[in-house]
Amino acid sequence: DSCEECLSTAKTNINKCFPRSQGRAIDAGCYLRYDSKPFFPGNATIDLEPFLHTGKKKVSSTVWVIIGVVGGVFILGLITCLLVFRKRITRTGQKQVDTEEEATELQGPGDFDFEILKKATNNFDQANKLGEGGFGEVFKGTLKNGKDVAVKKLILGQSARAVSEFEREVKLISNVHHKNLVRLLGCCRQGQERLLVYVYMPNSSLDRKLFGEQRNPLSWKERFKIILGTARGLAYLHEEFHVRIIHRDIKSSNILLDQNFEAKLADFGLARLLPNDKSHVSTKLAGTLAYTAPEYAGHGQLTEKADTYSFGVVVLEIVSGR
Repeated sequence: DSCEECLSTAKTNINKCFPRSQGRAIDAGCYLRYDSKPFFPGNATIDLEPFLHTGKKKVSSTVWVIIGVVGGVFILGLITCLLVFRKRITRTGQKQVDTEEEATELQGPGDFDFEILKKATNNFDQANKLGEGGFGEVFKGTLKNGKDVAVKKLILGQSARAVSEFEREVKLISNVHHKNLVRLLGCCRQGQERLLVYVYMPNSSLDRKLFGEQRNPLSWKERFKIILGTARGLAYLHEEFHVRIIHRDIKSSNILLDQNFEAKLADFGLARLLPNDKSHVSTKLAGTLAYTAPEYAGHGQLTEKADTYSFGVVVLEIVSGR
């Protein structure tokens, strides 16, 4: 009723504007207007579609938001459950070891036939020689499938220590897996012959890149990558493996480089396990003197810090190139 009364009053008032070409009547809640010119240019019209469906769109958006939130929570929960389940399986499958005997009872590597390795290295031709260590030489070999490998031929003779060294290295390396540790593919035991087969590193060892006759300048990016990779490999040995392992012979010649200059720690022949309940062990000096920590060289007290000291010497070599 009030609207009709308002419009009626506005109509009466706007009639008083005639015969003028335009007029306006404004009341409390009404507004009437006329004009000889169009209110909108051309044939412009107001699109009422958005206003007619506003309520429907709001409901649709709300539904999609709810679906998205619920779906996201479900997927996140599923991923969390899978990770927890996988971690439990990993823990169940791992065997906690605290002594050298237990650590070397784990699964060993695969076996290679001696004749296959002999053929792969062209009868251990000196032209294929990559280097030599305390107990033997290392040769480059190519298997039948075309894969390049590094074959470490140990010269053991009748030395019981050397035989023990071989068994320790085989059992230890076969159970240590990390991107910055050299990977052992297998071994060969035939008569007095003892050979270890590793993944071949095309960029040789760090010492050859720094001091060799055909050395090439390493970029700072490559130097940093090598330092970081070596540190990660050591951290795995000291903190992340089943037992703490001290390498005892960290030096530039024992850091191998793959095709991407990723550092790989090699030569675990001198590696020693450190029981978890001991801060250090007393042992005979082993390793290279120039890289040896003073407390180890002077008193024979071996801890992870001995490796850290040797690593520091390597870092100085990498940075200075000397």
